[in-house]
Amino acid sequence: MKLKFCLLGLLLLVAACAQPARTSQMIYHANEAQLADMPDVVRDGIAIVAVNGGQETDPLWQSEVGAPEFRDALLVSLQEAQLHDFDDNGPFSLTTTLLELEQPLLGFDMTVTCRANYLVIRDDDGAEVFNETIATPYTATVSDAFMGTERLRMANEGAARANIKAFIDQFLAAAQDL
Repeated sequence: MKLKFCLLGLLLLVAACAQPARTSQMIYHANEAQLADMPDVVRDGIAIVAVNGGQETDPLWQSEVGAPEFRDALLVSLQEAQLHDFDDNGPFSLTTTLLELEQPLLGFDMTVTCRANYLVIRDDDGAEVFNETIATPYTATVSDAFMGTERLRMANEGAARANIKAFIDQFLAAAQDL
């Protein structure tokens, strides 16, 4: 009987371990309207120079978003939005810094706010064409996931995805004047 309780306790402990944010859930999928209104000067024109910041997940603490996962999600999102320069010799360079994930410790509905800075430089003259810090919240509810660790991971992923979307939206709006 003691063995059954020990195994059950171990199973619950392992199930409650924090998991890192999944790249696939942080990807923003651009819509047709965005693609249709895109200025030619930015189409396939952004090379990612660096993605800094973020934090690796400690399985015994809470889910986080690491720089490599955020970079991969940003890269695929830019590709889907037809903004990524596959040759890395386009007219623009992007440096992103994941500044903060504002997270709750506990809660039924968990709201995470992702703050990231996006700096886009025009390569031919070194001019800053976009430099914004973007903060986006996302809430995961108990109906999304029963386990708190899972809800927090989902809120992290949603906040990062919303942040990437906001960058693409704001950059495309600013690109109308380039």
